[in-house]
Amino acid sequence: MASPASRPIPFYTQYRTLLTPIVNGSCLAEDDITVMNGFFAISIARTTVPPWGVPNGSILDAAPIVDGQLQPDRITLVDFLPDAWAGWPSTFHKVTIEEDPADNKGARCVKRVERDYKKAKVLTRFIVEKGNKEVRIVSNIFNTSDETYHLYSGYSLCTAGGYMLAPFNMKGDKNELGYAYVEDEMGKFVVGYSEDWAVGLHFPAADFHDGGTGWKDLYELNILAPGDEYSAEAWLQFEPLGSVDLILEKYMEHIGKGDSMGSVAGTVKYDTGEPVNQPACGRGVPGRQTPDMDFRKRRPVQHRASARFIYVVCCCQKLRSQHQRSGGHRAVFQC
Repeated sequence: MASPASRPIPFYTQYRTLLTPIVNGSCLAEDDITVMNGFFAISIARTTVPPWGVPNGSILDAAPIVDGQLQPDRITLVDFLPDAWAGWPSTFHKVTIEEDPADNKGARCVKRVERDYKKAKVLTRFIVEKGNKEVRIVSNIFNTSDETYHLYSGYSLCTAGGYMLAPFNMKGDKNELGYAYVEDEMGKFVVGYSEDWAVGLHFPAADFHDGGTGWKDLYELNILAPGDEYSAEAWLQFEPLGSVDLILEKYMEHIGKGDSMGSVAGTVKYDTGEPVNQPACGRGVPGRQTPDMDFRKRRPVQHRASARFIYVVCCCQKLRSQHQRSGGHRAVFQC
């Protein structure tokens, strides 16, 4: 008989109030909350204090579930930020389960986080549903003060290792705070990934991007007059393989352009005609030097792509080392 730790995690939504079961996780308090649905698990800091001055309520641990088993922690923090990484003066927080999956046959779990920012009220709901690889994140700011707030509100994805893909088509222009403008609709998602996992954050309303090694943020300029309410919605997507393809495909669905996706297929060969053994290929755009990597290593190589991402390149370390061993022959992708 299998031990409880090795039993497959079922494909319905459930939660537990206990320290995180995710390996290398940070939610180590007895009343922290873990929600899982067979595709992924997230742990929310009810008592554990998040890093970097963020009040309680953040997702501190998250991992895909593969063959019914939890994978190691892939993030350090995911949360809604009312005003980017400006100081967050908060006097209270309350973390509750608004919808218990035990009451809906495991179909849905909603975690409610109430906090304050200066004199405004901040409400964020993390929604996990059966059969869905995404956490839907819905946030609101209620300005109960007599001040007008100029905020850069949005979402942060901080990963635990791996690589990160910044927004597409960044032109380098920044505002007075150093935030990069996000003008292209294809630039409103960010991805963390490695060989056997990918986590994407989708925020289609984003105007700005900020980020560094291990963290990528998307913000929307938010001018909130007294009595006004601001609403935002994002999605956190989990995939158990190191490919950005499925993240892009889901993002296109979120912006209503899922039917504009196409496929590119071909084989990677040296210029001698000899096929490359297990190539690792990336999908990029003309003029960019660092395409994202697809570690699935399958031949023929296939990519789901929009017209903006149709250019396919092969330029990872694995391919360069094969290039050297082959006596300097150039490898090309043939459609």
